[in-house]
Amino acid sequence: MGQSLNNFKQEFVDSQIEIAWRQWSAIGISANTPLERKRVIDPEALLVFTLSIGPHDKRLFETTLEWLCKYSDWLSVSRLKAALSLFCQPNHPMNEGIIAPEVLAVFKEVIEPQGPRWRSIVRFIDKQTKPRESSSLSINLKPRGVLEPINFRRPVLVELQLRAIFGVEARASVFVFLLFNDDGNSNSIAKAIFADQGNVYKILEKWVNAGIVVKASGYKTTTYSLTEKNDWLNLLGLDSELMFLNWMHTFHVLSRITAVLNKKPWATDDYLAASFFRDVMSDLRTVAKQLEISLPEPTRYPGAKFFEPLSHALIKVVNEMIE
Repeated sequence: MGQSLNNFKQEFVDSQIEIAWRQWSAIGISANTPLERKRVIDPEALLVFTLSIGPHDKRLFETTLEWLCKYSDWLSVSRLKAALSLFCQPNHPMNEGIIAPEVLAVFKEVIEPQGPRWRSIVRFIDKQTKPRESSSLSINLKPRGVLEPINFRRPVLVELQLRAIFGVEARASVFVFLLFNDDGNSNSIAKAIFADQGNVYKILEKWVNAGIVVKASGYKTTTYSLTEKNDWLNLLGLDSELMFLNWMHTFHVLSRITAVLNKKPWATDDYLAASFFRDVMSDLRTVAKQLEISLPEPTRYPGAKFFEPLSHALIKVVNEMIE
């Protein structure tokens, strides 16, 4: 039987919600769901992803806001602002952002009372929203006792563990990248962790001088790798099965697809859905490559026929993130 657009959308969204619940369960929310144990969690990427799918699961959205009220000090404001900018960019073909303005308005209500550290994000949200949107989404912000102390010794929370050492800005993210990748240049690392390249370069050079990182100058680029990597992995209690995934890029691609396919005319037209799939194939291939999943070749499926094979592949992609 062929995959219907409606059935695909529901399964696709449900799987993404499950991904979010599993990660939040590992990061301090008590929920009746298995914990993420396979891939390092990116807290800023997880938060903006949850804001994007919040309208599809109100309980997840409200619980995330409760976590934010208690644990916001563990988030990087500069990185979160950059992530919000990405998710709020006008999204082709809808020409609007992925995160609904009313969701941003509620998010602002939560972070604004938490002090001047959040002023830059509050100003950013003010530019994205209108006054009437501040009350258009009914959310219960009353604490419900669903939070638990963060267990920083969980391997998937190595990013937060290292923030306790390096602080909440880029150093911890750079170190995590080097832990799970053979090497990288300042540009590739900055793109992977969604940070400023100049800042990443300065961090790497300081670590070279300190003997933490080794620098290799090639013909076209200079790469950096972590010295004594196995010692660091053992010290942090990490094993070889733990994996690094570019969650910011991955969540952005998934959220784009969800947003477009839940908006007319794409929501009811297989041909338009297939056409959109072709537009995002480059980004999808990057995600699938990280997961070692093959995607169908668009040239083999003319017109609307491309919808069914790619929809099956996308379900495989999100299910791989749950396993």
